Amino acid sequence: MHRLLPLAVATVGCAHSYTAISYDLTHRATGTVQTAVPRSGQHSGSVAIGFGTRAAELELVAHGHDLSLSDDAWLAADFGMELKLVPFRRGPVAAFFHGGPMRAVLYDAQADETSWGAGLAYGLGLEAGVAGLHAFIDVHYVDTLYGGTEMDVTAGRASQRTVSLGLKFGK
Repeated sequence: MHRLLPLAVATVGCAHSYTAISYDLTHRATGTVQTAVPRSGQHSGSVAIGFGTRAAELELVAHGHDLSLSDDAWLAADFGMELKLVPFRRGPVAAFFHGGPMRAVLYDAQADETSWGAGLAYGLGLEAGVAGLHAFIDVHYVDTLYGGTEMDVTAGRASQRTVSLGLKFGK
């Protein structure tokens, strides 16, 4: 343990931290759990807090899929930790890919019931910026398996693909 402490201090000292927000421009969904995915006209987006180096970052991500109760009684979101790798960087432009495990939640406001799911989030994108402000575009995939009871609307799987536009603040 005492040998890992200098490595941990060096890693944190060399790492940068950031916050990122994004809005989903498009989304497409398939699967049996239709309440877990946004439909046309619904808003979705994400917020992330991360740290890392220029070549690799670790993010805690929260993605809201249906952020309104005005058209249905369901709220859907997922939360996860993703590793982001940057294999290409030229000047202010970088290409990245990312992925990691996630947990999903469906909340039925009318019945006051919550259903949980687990899955994998992954994707790729481009970012450009200088100093502490970067814009990015991300193609993001989420595959989730929900553990609802048999013959329930929350039993089964959901797959989503979104194209997001966002900003990253921080070094």
